Amino acid sequence: MKKLFETKAEAWISSLGLLGLGALFLHWRLVNNTANHAGRLLAGLSVLLFAWGCLRFVRQWMRFWSGKTALAPESGTETGVALWKVALLSLLAALLELALILGLRAWMGDPGGLEARLRWFAGVDTGNYMDIARCWYAPSSLAEECRLVFYPLYPLLTRGLYLLGMELYTAGTLVALVFYVLSNCVLYRLLCLDYPEERARSVMKYTVLLPAAFFFVVPMSESVFFFWCLLSMYLARKRRWLWAGAAGALAAFARSLGVLVFAPLLFEAVAAWICEPERARKGAFSVACCFLVLLGLAGYLWINARYYGDSFKYMEVEAEHWGQQMGLFFRSVAFQIDNALADLQQPYALKSLGLWFPNVLWIMAALMLFALTGGKLRASYGVWYIVYVFFALAPTYLISAPRYLVAAVPVYPALASLKLSKGLDRALALLCALAALAYILAFVNSLDVF
Repeated sequence: MKKLFETKAEAWISSLGLLGLGALFLHWRLVNNTANHAGRLLAGLSVLLFAWGCLRFVRQWMRFWSGKTALAPESGTETGVALWKVALLSLLAALLELALILGLRAWMGDPGGLEARLRWFAGVDTGNYMDIARCWYAPSSLAEECRLVFYPLYPLLTRGLYLLGMELYTAGTLVALVFYVLSNCVLYRLLCLDYPEERARSVMKYTVLLPAAFFFVVPMSESVFFFWCLLSMYLARKRRWLWAGAAGALAAFARSLGVLVFAPLLFEAVAAWICEPERARKGAFSVACCFLVLLGLAGYLWINARYYGDSFKYMEVEAEHWGQQMGLFFRSVAFQIDNALADLQQPYALKSLGLWFPNVLWIMAALMLFALTGGKLRASYGVWYIVYVFFALAPTYLISAPRYLVAAVPVYPALASLKLSKGLDRALALLCALAALAYILAFVNSLDVF
């Protein structure tokens, strides 16, 4: 036992975690399993990757709360590239990516000017966000009821520009672009707290090159959600607890997954409290501030109650119209690969290539990344990775895994933790760029890319 675990606490937590995860998998495998052989095999592999990352994380957790990991950033760790350069490069990349998408659509025959071409995005979730920005939430029709599952912060920001006279879809795109640039600035500063400047710069390219990263720059909520998650974590790292909790509340008001910011904030606050006992009063305040994140969720639940008379009406809507309920990530993996293989036959082959296979590849890549870096990540990022995988990949009819995962903040510190050689980093960047281009081509050709 001593060879496997450094402390008894690590041994108990790791053992109980493995037993719990194993019990869930065994129950699914024996009682509620309709997956074929490929689904079962890949589900089992996903559990092994997740478990390995979690085991390595637990050791980091124990060290983190025992004071063996630096809590506050060291002075001078944020020097380097000026933020205006990060912002400028991010803006140029965003405009090029958006121009590529709109240019391809124009080449395919989309008529009209900018606003008309941007309206093409209504075919994905954008249409619901724009309806909320224009008309807010209203239960008078089935279509309007479906809007309820979309969170309000992004459409509120879009509505502000719309009321100032800007075209609706143009306003939504501008909001996405602005928050994408701001997100990259905060991400760079956050990475510089833990990694050399050169490695932080190297990771920034993946906010463009990862498949599904284009969702940051089109009229969708990804960049708004990403920004507030990043800002909340950065403020917590700088020990500005009240503002960190407030930013976390806005993340929770932007997307359902935003409430998960609570976990890494609490890890940081508890570590500060334990390791700085002479500042116990301030430690209690920092922990209390983490609970501000829940106000964002409370605001969304209030909207449910205000317009539909039920704080949890969105769950009913998701189940009825999207077939989604809470499940388990490995069940989603099995579901994805089974559908991918089944739909290879005509007339569903394009759906397999546009939806199911990209989902499978992104999920497995994210789990592999966690398995490789779970023992290197700061513990607060590690717990964020764990809860994000558990909840983002849990829906029983998961169709947006790449979009969810590209906006997962801990993915980027994990990439920085890989410590790849220049050759491997270039190879990975090229692979991601080719996959991203293929995903964009699938998207503009109206394949099922969500």
